[in-house]
Amino acid sequence: MSKVAVAEKIEVADREIKPIPTTALRWQSEGFEFRHAVIRLPKGIVLQDLHDHADVLFKNIMTLLREEDWITFHEADRAWTIPLAMVDFVTPNRILLSNLKPVSRQSREETFEDDKIVIRWDVSGFAIFRKTDGVRLSNGTYPSVKAAEFAYHAMQPRKVG
Repeated sequence: MSKVAVAEKIEVADREIKPIPTTALRWQSEGFEFRHAVIRLPKGIVLQDLHDHADVLFKNIMTLLREEDWITFHEADRAWTIPLAMVDFVTPNRILLSNLKPVSRQSREETFEDDKIVIRWDVSGFAIFRKTDGVRLSNGTYPSVKAAEFAYHAMQPRKVG
């Protein structure tokens, strides 16, 4: 049986794909009957790379994975997450994943501003800040920029009559 070597890195279009570092994998082991890994993908990795270049991406961590392990993937800028992918087949040089169904997430980079306010990410959600002095106007946070914008307009006094 011949050994198949996995590339250290590959060039794709205008970017370079390197293996996921072992520090990006974390196991969730709360006494369950299955194993669940959480992997934070490096910057520059797109969803198609998990399909086309899995052998390169998983080079460093393939020996840590077993068939039927569950994996949650988080993209670097949090634009999408794959909540439950499954390892269908794995050897030291080859891996096959299934259920690679991404869920879109709200990007923390998104902002909104007008002449009076700025809406931006603040610790646990989007918050409303006064543009002139940066004072936070909202008591809580909102799950999206649109929700914060709607809340801001709802806070404004309305003319009656």
